[in-house]
Amino acid sequence: MLENNPDHALLGYADTVGVAPVGLQLFRSGTLLAVANSSRFALPAAIGNMTILAVISIHPVLVQTVRALFVSRSLSVAADDLTLYLTSYNNGQVQIILTSN
Repeated sequence: MLENNPDHALLGYADTVGVAPVGLQLFRSGTLLAVANSSRFALPAAIGNMTILAVISIHPVLVQTVRALFVSRSLSVAADDLTLYLTSYNNGQVQIILTSN
């Protein structure tokens, strides 16, 4: 569909409050978008973050920014559609983030 109608391919955009948004995960029935913002090229003092955006309109709204414990990499969502797992680059750590309705 987007290949046939490129003028309507961009549905919206937002500042993710990070340098390199590398991980994306929709959750809470597709109404929120979690973005893992990496900062690994700023090593050795690199700490990333995760931004949560409300994406129910064409203009996403920043809901919250969560400081990552290490360099953010990728995101997964649990079966409850509320718990997020944020992985870290090259250190084997997973940060569990509990969200609410």
